[in-house]
Amino acid sequence: MKHRSKPLYLLILLMLAGPGFAQDPTIDRMIAAQCAQCHGTDGHATGDIDSIAGKETRDLYDKLIDMKEEDRAEDIMEHQAWGYTDEQLYRIARYYSTVAEDGDEDEEDEDEEDREDEDDD
Repeated sequence: MKHRSKPLYLLILLMLAGPGFAQDPTIDRMIAAQCAQCHGTDGHATGDIDSIAGKETRDLYDKLIDMKEEDRAEDIMEHQAWGYTDEQLYRIARYYSTVAEDGDEDEEDEDEEDREDEDDD
């Protein structure tokens, strides 16, 4: 008898944890980690691959869904998209939309501050 209630408790626990899990940016980043192999760390690609950091969530999501809906995968992106649920594709798009488009932005600000400090001396 005790064993029957265990699945019920787990189901209730998952239902209560669901909303927090759904909005967790760490989970979004983990799901999007596969993309870094081609699109670069945090979506800042080098070479001929498109950078995806800072793009609009809806634009990225629509492109991913289009790739997933292809009847026959012709390139790696279509194969990749097939491996994710629509919700996971949305989370990937949401994650990359939150990453700064210019990966060197903070570094440039620090360099400018260093130059200002040198000028003051």
